Amino acid sequence: MDIVVFQPDRIARDITVWLDFVAICEDYNRTIHEVSVGEINTKTAVGQMTSKMRIVFAEFEKNMFKERSRAGALRNMREGRYIFRPPLGYKTIGTKKTSRIVKDEAVSKILKDILLDYCDEKITVPDAVMIMKKHGVKTSKTAMHRIVNNIFYAGYYEYPEWGLGLTKGNHEALVPLSVIQKIKERNTVRTPISKIEDFPLKSVMFCIDCKRQIRTSKFKKGKFAYHYCKNDACSMKHKYISPEVLDEAIIANLKTIRIGKNFKQVILHTLKIMLDDKTKIQEEKQEVIKQGIKNNENRLRLTLMKIDKVDQPELVEKYQIEYNEIKKNIKGLEQELSLTPLVTVESFKKQVETLVEMLENPDTIYKNGDIKGKLSIVKLAYNNQISYDPNIKRLNLIYSPLIQEITSKNTPKGNLEASTGVEPIYKVLQTSA
Repeated sequence: MDIVVFQPDRIARDITVWLDFVAICEDYNRTIHEVSVGEINTKTAVGQMTSKMRIVFAEFEKNMFKERSRAGALRNMREGRYIFRPPLGYKTIGTKKTSRIVKDEAVSKILKDILLDYCDEKITVPDAVMIMKKHGVKTSKTAMHRIVNNIFYAGYYEYPEWGLGLTKGNHEALVPLSVIQKIKERNTVRTPISKIEDFPLKSVMFCIDCKRQIRTSKFKKGKFAYHYCKNDACSMKHKYISPEVLDEAIIANLKTIRIGKNFKQVILHTLKIMLDDKTKIQEEKQEVIKQGIKNNENRLRLTLMKIDKVDQPELVEKYQIEYNEIKKNIKGLEQELSLTPLVTVESFKKQVETLVEMLENPDTIYKNGDIKGKLSIVKLAYNNQISYDPNIKRLNLIYSPLIQEITSKNTPKGNLEASTGVEPIYKVLQTSA
């Protein structure tokens, strides 16, 4: 069964798409026929060149059409004629060149009052949504956020994707430009809810029932912060948990996993072994680099001898290129060797020492720490995941491998180093660090 097309550019106006299409046809042993020409033979050199050239010209024509269309649209936009669909509160009348944007009187009056009241901080976005619904206009919080920040309602527009800055439109404004600018400035300086100190655990709190990340918010006037699940199908919906309650529960739990003296000795002993291993690896790496430099220097001397002995210009040029490559290799190896060899070792040592310090007083560090400090403790102790059951008022925690090792082996009886062994601690310290 053959494939019949009117013209090849009806199949593709992109050379890569055309080549893929031809490959598929060849895989299934199908020939391509053009209505006015006949079979398009893509197996011969001439047939391949002809078909490819036609697709290339079709692609060129398509791109030129795009450029002309965009240039015309940009010219209209610069002259004040908005070419896209107008936002809520406006409508387009007329067609093509005679079209123009006018106010939708039924909605624009409501939007004007909302914008003015929102600018004066008399209402919030949810209040604006409720006002719109009372007048029979369905909208959402997301859409209303876009509305109150849209300079179109001030008689202007911009389109950064086309390099079009602030432009005066031909449509009638609902409010002065200063109103929209004031709203934008206020929304810009507003601190996002995730950055507020009341929610240091926002990114690691999950619902105990549906396992989704729980939301954070504040009661009116920002007096009381709380976590809550917003999933409609979850049994924990609308059961609020305050950050203070979570902090008390976490601090009480951290007190139970405080590291003991014996276990600290095991960690420090393991740290010494790990540092020795890393130092040995660094020294072996240095020896390899030094040997590489030596080998390249020997090659360099041999290449110089070859350059001196040969007379043919092409061989001289070949050996000169080889000489320059060897010099470049030597320079790269010398730079790698000149780097401080103990940077990695010292960095790892500081990481593990920080872990030991955090494990000695995790509850104190969590209680007095900032957002970064609290998240570090949570990551170290609970694998970055916490859930709280408001019904029984209890934390559901999954300990990290390091804490599991501590809680299972940190006992006063027996020789802890012998009972724990270096290998398990070695692995969990590597993971934690």
